[in-house]
Amino acid sequence: MEPEKQFREFRLADSGGDLTKRWFVVGYVWSEEKEKLIRKRIEVTGSTVKARLSAAKKLCEELNTQLRSGAVVDPKPKPKPLFHAEMPIPEAIDYFLMHQAEILVAKRFCAKAIC
Repeated sequence: MEPEKQFREFRLADSGGDLTKRWFVVGYVWSEEKEKLIRKRIEVTGSTVKARLSAAKKLCEELNTQLRSGAVVDPKPKPKPLFHAEMPIPEAIDYFLMHQAEILVAKRFCAKAIC
């Protein structure tokens, strides 16, 4: 079950403006595989406070835009359907022959129940 809000926006953690410490952009992103929010940290580098602030601002804007558009980490792979409309005829025939009993039984029950 997914939460109503699938992320927490990225923000700057600037260590009180101290250039001798590491600065990070921190945010939480929904992981489809783990079904929970995962913390992501990206280090911001620069030789001046102004350079780090501008780099962090650009990074936060870009990441938050991606999150608002539905980006997630560890997405679950979407299974390819076994039978689809664009399937070549020989594959469709093989599929039908392999699943013939299941298809016919399902149709028999459907006819009795007047689907």
